Amino acid sequence: MLTVESVTGDPETHRKRVGELLGASSKSAGYPFEPQPVDLMASLDGTEIGGLAGQILYGWLWVMLLAVDPAARGRGIGTALMQKAETMAREQGALGINVDTFAFQAPDFYLRLGFVEVSRLTGPTPPEDRIFYTKTF
Repeated sequence: MLTVESVTGDPETHRKRVGELLGASSKSAGYPFEPQPVDLMASLDGTEIGGLAGQILYGWLWVMLLAVDPAARGRGIGTALMQKAETMAREQGALGINVDTFAFQAPDFYLRLGFVEVSRLTGPTPPEDRIFYTKTF
């Protein structure tokens, strides 16, 4: 009998197993599933003030998380993180970068960095649009 339930315990172990299943399926289709992590930290005087988490997969950098401490914003830290991630992606031969944000977060930031809006989800929850951007090298 099939059951579907919430994962209990270590979610990283679960995610690793799901990644292995996806990898086996992709490999059998001729597309190895080999994500390359891109994890960056920005610090000032030894204190972490921002970071980026993403992965390069199938020729694209996918930025999943980007954050800068509110007290440190407006000093180019987010730009520096994105520039370093772009450099790493280019060195890996990536075609470009994909990222999403909410309208209340940083849409103008990505436009300034040369990203183009490719899709937008609107709806009541959250009350702001979710915007998807891409930047092709």
